[in-house]
Amino acid sequence: MIFDNFMKIVLAIGVDIHRFKINLRLAISRRIKIN
Repeated sequence: MIFDNFMKIVLAIGVDIHRFKINLRLAISRRIKIN
């Protein structure tokens, strides 16, 4: 039970980091296009 919950938390954090990286790339590409 504890291990399953731990894995869910780790996966959730991993997904958040992945989304953050995608948003960061989109923001950088937009700034380059504007400039």
